Amino acid sequence: MAPFWRNIFIYHVICAGVGWRFGYLPRVFKEIVSLPMLKAAPLKTLFGGFAAMGFSAAVTLAANVPYSKAVERGGRKPSWPATALFALSNGVFESFAFLASFDCGVQLMSKFTSNRYWLFNAGLMLCTVYNGFIHALFWVRYGLPPHIKKPNANLPKDRGPPKFLQGFLAMLASWLLVYYRYENVTMFIGLHVVADTCLAHLIALPQPTETSQ
Repeated sequence: MAPFWRNIFIYHVICAGVGWRFGYLPRVFKEIVSLPMLKAAPLKTLFGGFAAMGFSAAVTLAANVPYSKAVERGGRKPSWPATALFALSNGVFESFAFLASFDCGVQLMSKFTSNRYWLFNAGLMLCTVYNGFIHALFWVRYGLPPHIKKPNANLPKDRGPPKFLQGFLAMLASWLLVYYRYENVTMFIGLHVVADTCLAHLIALPQPTETSQ
């Protein structure tokens, strides 16, 4: 097994523990079982949910356009089995860590105010901090094969954060808005799966059995 896939597996085990501790795993099972009952839900609720999912999915796809210009495949060929495996597994398990950080932020802010605007922004801020740390300290170094393009020595260096960062922040905010409005873990996971499908395909994530990175 490629080292980075082993690291991903360990990370997912930890995230699964977080999902169980915070009750997200049981909620996902309950939400999946209750899917057939959606036809009994008010039409306004169904339309609002699907519209929110569609808008957030569009934001997710748009955010990956500038990201595609910042990454490379390093000679690797895309593998749809590897892409599907990563998208589904990481889309499920890492979502638990994202939601835990968001809900912790909401709970902390709830000690000072009940205003939903400030509650959401506190959760968004803590989730953004977690997102930044886990990508900088884990994904870039240990979780994924080399994929960030090296700057062209003949061009002036860009100052400030990467150009795709704003899109990713908007993407994360849209996911959390859907979760905060509908309190549905599975909807959040679905959006995360869309993003991870794009990522795995753009960097040509190899299969776990491949040792070359």
